[in-house]
Amino acid sequence: MLRLPIAIAFMLAVMLAASAHAQQKPTVDLRSLERRAIDGDMQSQFDLGRAYDEGKIVQRNGIEALRWFRLAAQHGDDRYQLWLGMVLSREGLNAEAREWFSRSAEQGNWAAGTNLGRLLAQGLGGAVDKEGAATVYEKAADDGGASAARNLVQMLVSGELGPQSDERLCYWAGRSVKQLGPRYADADESLRRWLADAESRLSAEQVAICRDKVAAFKVADSTAGRRAK
Repeated sequence: MLRLPIAIAFMLAVMLAASAHAQQKPTVDLRSLERRAIDGDMQSQFDLGRAYDEGKIVQRNGIEALRWFRLAAQHGDDRYQLWLGMVLSREGLNAEAREWFSRSAEQGNWAAGTNLGRLLAQGLGGAVDKEGAATVYEKAADDGGASAARNLVQMLVSGELGPQSDERLCYWAGRSVKQLGPRYADADESLRRWLADAESRLSAEQVAICRDKVAAFKVADSTAGRRAK
């Protein structure tokens, strides 16, 4: 059985690996890097933030790391906004993390939406908002996030969203299977069981409609955690 946290961690790792910006290593020339960052260069601000966060070419300093990550994120790039949100959440600053995940998710970054949904569902950084989490998960799934679709299905099955129609469960379970792909969906026994159970409670006509809707959905390219622009 595939455990959800592992799936999310893997997909986020793929997204981050695909980000050319995030993969660039901070330059060893710290003074030059600082000058460019001070001059407002977004990439240099991000690299300087990583330098302080990782403590490789300069003494680790979480305050300085967040300072430069914030400056980089303020340029509006959804990838840097996602990164800042992840660092803030890691440090327990989930209220601010919500804000940056939201900004990034609005631009189509499914990884940010998936993280925002988690914070809303668990009440981290603010009030618990199950319906809000479901809405965010739906958008993130539409933007290409298979893990977001899977999280939504789990909420539907657990009753966190109250009584739900089997048509809705059938659709999102089918979507989750489609977006995860055979490698992960086949290993996810719970997901396959939830889909089968939902279909078993529907008429043949309802099942056909559900499957047609799932088939009509075009799986987005989720490798970079964002829509192509």
